[in-house]
Amino acid sequence: MVNMKKCLILVSLGLLLPVLSANAVKLTVKNSQIIDIGEAYHPLLSDNGEKLLYTSDNYRGLHVLDMGSMNSNEISSSEGAGYSPVINFDGSKVYYRNMQLDGRLRKRNVMMYDCIKGGSVEVLPMGRSDVKLMQTAGEIAVLNDDKIMGDDESGAKTSVYAYSMHDRIVVQTGNVLKELNPLPSGSRYLWVKLSPDHKKILFVEPFEGVFVCDIDGTNAKRIAEDGSSPSWYGNNVVLFTRSQDDGYHVTASQIMAVDVNTGEESQLTTPESMAEDASGSITSGKIVYSDANGTLRLLEINVVE
Repeated sequence: MVNMKKCLILVSLGLLLPVLSANAVKLTVKNSQIIDIGEAYHPLLSDNGEKLLYTSDNYRGLHVLDMGSMNSNEISSSEGAGYSPVINFDGSKVYYRNMQLDGRLRKRNVMMYDCIKGGSVEVLPMGRSDVKLMQTAGEIAVLNDDKIMGDDESGAKTSVYAYSMHDRIVVQTGNVLKELNPLPSGSRYLWVKLSPDHKKILFVEPFEGVFVCDIDGTNAKRIAEDGSSPSWYGNNVVLFTRSQDDGYHVTASQIMAVDVNTGEESQLTTPESMAEDASGSITSGKIVYSDANGTLRLLEINVVE
């Protein structure tokens, strides 16, 4: 990884990255332990670190784990329920989608699970509409054909969200949409995520690497030459997975962290860990990741500046 203490010109993208003078943030692992709940994949930690969502390797079913008691409850056994659910800051509400086939047509609904009372209620009935589940700064909302449905008490309907529309990024405030193209024409945008302070957008261009840009799409900056499944750890650090393959199979995979201001990287697991997805809570100092065998591991993190 190139140290960002000097300017770097990305020739293929025509971007000039500015010199940034800032103290590098490094993450170190204080402790690592297995979460013994059986096979589990695609973990998602609530912002306060008290609840953990997990599913199967093919996203069938969804469970919630209390990180204090280590008690687990099944939210849904449905197909697709574990694909991109969202959870609010204190882990009290989970939004997810069930999927069913109507002939050859795939339909989804939206459900809300109450982690305090238990039980789910249907928010949107089964249908073919384009529905996205979004979370930012602990607020959750449902985007249904460009219209935001949210919890009025949380202010979700007037908050800011960012998501991918394949060849562009959409930033939405209430029902006002703004389309962004931070990189040159022809780029694709994956894993689009807004920083908790709503100032930066994180994304992956599959052939160019992991990037951040300002909320208006300016100042695009590559923070890792390769990576997948990135997520924010606070406002200044991004977690991502770095893997190698032989053209057929993944041969090594590890969890990395990078300071978005300096480009300084921290290795949180070894390449032999075969880590796949990670989710962190800077509030609690925890990161949870799953490996290729479906083992969940909890990392306790030190932040060193």
